[in-house]
Amino acid sequence: MRTILYCFRDDLRLHDNPALLAACQQADRLLPVWLTPAPAWSDWGFARVGERRRAFRASAATALDAALRQRGSRLIVEQGSMAATLPRLAAAVHADAVYCEDIATPEEMDDLAVCRT
Repeated sequence: MRTILYCFRDDLRLHDNPALLAACQQADRLLPVWLTPAPAWSDWGFARVGERRRAFRASAATALDAALRQRGSRLIVEQGSMAATLPRLAAAVHADAVYCEDIATPEEMDDLAVCRT
């Protein structure tokens, strides 16, 4: 049985999601995960993610969880970075692979690089 963790990032939807489709095609057991980042501050002293953006993402994650539950699954929600959280989760569930969408921002590329090692 092939277990795959799928980490939702910014694309919090089931339809029209190529990375999710690829994970589904390879998995016998798919575990959907969404990581909420710990509050972070820019070099200029303001929050990297504002209150409205956090509220929007939380609402989207709630809707995603409802859609997953309609299909017999659920969204696993954890707080932390990909680099710190995904390896721990993958080990805990004996995942064979971790999939996520590709986002080309410096911080997220650094997280992916750590996860790939």
